[in-house]
Amino acid sequence: MIFHFEETANKLPYNLQVQYHPNLDYITLREVNEGGDPMEDWVDYDPKCGASDDEETFNCDEILQTMRSIYNHNVRTNF
Repeated sequence: MIFHFEETANKLPYNLQVQYHPNLDYITLREVNEGGDPMEDWVDYDPKCGASDDEETFNCDEILQTMRSIYNHNVRTNF
């Protein structure tokens, strides 16, 4: 799934491609261009450690919550 963000300080848009790993409850993500082509390698995000700054931590936590909700919804509707 691709999420679109805008940096608070610089107002620069960026896109993150995200994969959720429900068995360990974490996400991997990478920046992609608007066409979805990767611009960097995959990086793990562990909510216990946070990200490199508060804004990134907030965004990653929001993404993780969204991915958990999507996963839980899909599990409930497929059984």
